[in-house]
Amino acid sequence: MYLEEFVTALSGESVETAVSEGRCLAEPIGCGESTVDENGNLEYDSDDPTDEVWYSLDWQMTGLCPACQDELDEPDDYLAAPSEEAIETAVSLLDLWTELEPDDDSE
Repeated sequence: MYLEEFVTALSGESVETAVSEGRCLAEPIGCGESTVDENGNLEYDSDDPTDEVWYSLDWQMTGLCPACQDELDEPDDYLAAPSEEAIETAVSLLDLWTELEPDDDSE
């Protein structure tokens, strides 16, 4: 199954359909809300004029409105930041893994 087919199966519509209708993909992927104002301009919450270009490109590729795009970029509150101990353990395991890998010269 291709990504477009997966999106269509999950939301009941394609990215192309949502964009052509000027809105975000339907739930559960997007919010289904209109993404353009009465003049046909993409609505977004930013003072940076270059954001319109990026939001527009992302919307056309993903079908997600700027608000849904921003939501994806925000870290999830329920995910705990790794502790210093967990980071040190992971680094130690990676170091050990590197030591255990066979040298290419020894073959």
